[in-house]
Amino acid sequence: PAENGGVALQNRIGLLAANGCKVIVDDIGLIAGIPTYEDSPIATLIGIITNPQNNDITYVSAAQNLSQSIWEGLPDEDVDGDIYFTTDYYANHITIPNGQTIRVDLQWANMWTTDDGVAMEDYDVFLYEAAFPYDLAHSEELPQPGNFPEEYFEFQNTSGADKTYFFNINHAYDDNYDPNFPNIGVRLRLLVYSVDKTKAEVTLQSTYPDYQQNQAENQISGHNAASGAIAVGAYRSTNQNLLESFSEKGPTLIFKFDETTGEYLDPPSESRNTPAVCGTDGVETRVGQLGLFSNPFGGTSAAAPHIAGIAALYRSRYQGKNSTETFNALTSSAVGFDGGANGTWNNKTGYGKANAYEMLKKGLTVVESP
Repeated sequence: PAENGGVALQNRIGLLAANGCKVIVDDIGLIAGIPTYEDSPIATLIGIITNPQNNDITYVSAAQNLSQSIWEGLPDEDVDGDIYFTTDYYANHITIPNGQTIRVDLQWANMWTTDDGVAMEDYDVFLYEAAFPYDLAHSEELPQPGNFPEEYFEFQNTSGADKTYFFNINHAYDDNYDPNFPNIGVRLRLLVYSVDKTKAEVTLQSTYPDYQQNQAENQISGHNAASGAIAVGAYRSTNQNLLESFSEKGPTLIFKFDETTGEYLDPPSESRNTPAVCGTDGVETRVGQLGLFSNPFGGTSAAAPHIAGIAALYRSRYQGKNSTETFNALTSSAVGFDGGANGTWNNKTGYGKANAYEMLKKGLTVVESP
């Protein structure tokens, strides 16, 4: 269902909604070809079907597991258009195990679909070795119809040993660049992940604190962060007071654009409180015990079904409750952990660990949003 930009996933969601399903859960992460800074068609669909005035569906989605592989924020830029995540781009590096293939995806906050299909600005991304003056892999597509504010490429380390590589991102000033559209303030997201999902994910690295800070927020995107969806983080079953290091952080920034000029509307962005809650991972499953799946089952992919199950119990017990009331009961009954307080949202753990017993008790009273 993740193929073809998620078209199959979108179709299946539509079928479930049309056939009266009241709780839907997915653990799918869509990256390439899916906008980071605005809603995709799937996210728009989820926003519609979760509305109590429409299908009134509780939609649960895994927050995804690439927290240590994302940099997002407002970078510095020099007079040559070179982008600095820190004061020195030699600090922006990654160690790739021998034989492993990574995919690099860069997006920036331009309108995804303009009338002519051309991004207003152009950024290029390069991977290189410090010892060599030339890049080993890059993506530098020119802005043209059909190209979006995204660059990506794949690279395999065939050196025979684990090796460290460096990134450079360049703001390309070409004939398409609009000098009236200020590049200052345009957010970027760099994401690096393993193509082979049986391999461990790679980690973006830097020696600078400001770089690390920008690895700790604005990570959850796409349909996982749709309006009306419940984005779920993960905590360890073996240490329930600790968020998994890979669990992606919020909030989610959604930009609104003028469809004629492509410029930001006022206000320039919407900030969504993602994740909503967290569930446990590292759990035993029957299919895992039979050797048909990983055992134990880990990641936000394991956490999200727990939350969907709790939501289904609630809506089965209290069939008059709608999706908004279900969300409020879930979040207001959650227990703060890993630095979070009860009843208070934060960008790491949301409202905290879901609590099925306390949530079901909430059904006996009217619950407002926490």
